[in-house]
Amino acid sequence: YDGTNYVGSDTKTVAKIDKTSPSIPTGGSIGNVSGSNTTGTIQVDATGSTDNETGNITYKYLVTNTNTAPDKNDNGFTTSKTFTRSCGTSYYAWAVAEDAFGNRSDVKSLGNTADGANSYSAWSGCSQKCGATGTKTRTNTCALVKTDLSASCTVGTTYKDTNGKWGTCSKTCGTGTQSYTVTRTYYSNQDNSVCSTKNNVVTSTRNCNTQSCDSVIMNTPYQAEYGCKGVWEEDGDCGCYEWAPTTNMSKTYTINTNAFSKIVIQVSNVSYGSGACGADCAWAGRCNSQFGVYVGSAFQPIQEWSYDSNQRPRKDGYAGYLSSTATGGTVTINLSSLGMLNKGNQTLKFGFEGHGGGHPGNVYGTATINKITLTN
Repeated sequence: YDGTNYVGSDTKTVAKIDKTSPSIPTGGSIGNVSGSNTTGTIQVDATGSTDNETGNITYKYLVTNTNTAPDKNDNGFTTSKTFTRSCGTSYYAWAVAEDAFGNRSDVKSLGNTADGANSYSAWSGCSQKCGATGTKTRTNTCALVKTDLSASCTVGTTYKDTNGKWGTCSKTCGTGTQSYTVTRTYYSNQDNSVCSTKNNVVTSTRNCNTQSCDSVIMNTPYQAEYGCKGVWEEDGDCGCYEWAPTTNMSKTYTINTNAFSKIVIQVSNVSYGSGACGADCAWAGRCNSQFGVYVGSAFQPIQEWSYDSNQRPRKDGYAGYLSSTATGGTVTINLSSLGMLNKGNQTLKFGFEGHGGGHPGNVYGTATINKITLTN
């Protein structure tokens, strides 16, 4: 070698040592972490480094948890772009360019990102807010947390009553009941919105119309005379029997048989004159007279007087008699026994009937009517 060229037949090998580092990368970014995968990845590769010698560049990465740049020769730099995530942790990404001889560029920051702290938000409102079971949700500032983010819930209600009023009494007399009703509106305890409204909600009851149902239609005593002319006929067995209702009624009253079921009558001074029974009738016991009351066309005996002064047996369908020896008392007449219940307005009057035998004759009587009461 003459200082300029190689001279002679021997071949010589010349080696050049590259000690020049590549330029610092200009591109690349860690991006933002997201999702619940605990492994993160640098989003944008490093780029932009040049090398004037070999030109063979490899990018290597390192993720730390502080913002202090690592040394470019840190052994943590690798070609892997992944890193491990955890809640409340910050991530700083770094990159270097390395040539074929291991020369590294200066460290390039690829930015930073972080996972939020493991902290839950307040619960949301319940999806069902009027007493039914629903779901409530919340979030966590750490995207890695996916548990305990929802729960079942039930929201109660409160109510307010308005338009309160007492209803109609169940009876017009004799102690009925009535109810106090309101319009009840239910509100959600979550946001006070209206859940539902119910009308006619009963909140209390009380007695009402406690006065007696009795209706006194006559309370001024008067003496009445009753008479009729008997028209008696004999049958083949000498059993003399025929009804002969009176035609002389001293007073007439109108009663409502739909509103009352009983008539209570107080009488006194009941007496009878001579009867129409003939001594020639072999069955004199059938000869008797009856003082009673008419409701419409139905006759109800109050007292029966026999020719032979014996008390007569109770008749089917009749209310209780006064004793044949009694001169007065109180008699209760059931309209149902007369078949006159719920027959609307009917007349009430007193009368006298006789039946017995032998021959024609007259029968009559007197009585003091003290009080007439309608009741149930």
